[in-house]
Amino acid sequence: MGLDLNNRKNSTYIFIGVGILFIVILLFTQLANSPSQYAQELSQEREQKDLFFKNSLDSPIPQGNRENFEGLNYFPIQDEYRVEATLVPAREPDTLNLLRTRGVGTKEDRVVKVGKLRFELKGKTYELIAFSYLDPSIGSYFVPFRDRTTGEETYGGGRYLEVPVKTPLVVDFNRAYNPDCVFNKESSCPLPPRENVLDLEVRAGELDFMYPSENNATP
Repeated sequence: MGLDLNNRKNSTYIFIGVGILFIVILLFTQLANSPSQYAQELSQEREQKDLFFKNSLDSPIPQGNRENFEGLNYFPIQDEYRVEATLVPAREPDTLNLLRTRGVGTKEDRVVKVGKLRFELKGKTYELIAFSYLDPSIGSYFVPFRDRTTGEETYGGGRYLEVPVKTPLVVDFNRAYNPDCVFNKESSCPLPPRENVLDLEVRAGELDFMYPSENNATP
């Protein structure tokens, strides 16, 4: 009887152990597959942006196209495209007008070249010129850029970043967005300077945008 009792105890311990292991694996799988808080917040931001584009009077989408607007398209959210950066200040901050898709900008478009944002991405070091707005209430650097996806999967005129002015500085390419020119051909948009061309594919942020009629157009 002692031997049988021991066997039963051993079987019970084994059964409990297997059950605990199964629960741990299940929880780990659920955590691994669930989006991070960052991804959830970013997804909510994108949903709000779609609502703004479709319904707001300030939407860059022309009134006649809003009814058929179905939302913006993005690369998948990836943590590797959110990196810390160091600001290398310009020797003499320069106030200027960026070149635009339709000539030089107006007085209201003047920005200050504050320096370069230096960061590492995919094992290499890159730099992008950062500009500050003349309006002191805007607490971010404006960073227009191009990369190897420009003109292919993303808009040919380049994309924009807003980098919050705080410590640490974080360059988040998942938040790279298209200028208004993508949605309204009557708009005039700043172009990235030649120094802000990245020699890699930045597969993050907004993809190029086309209206349904343009998608169905024959060459």
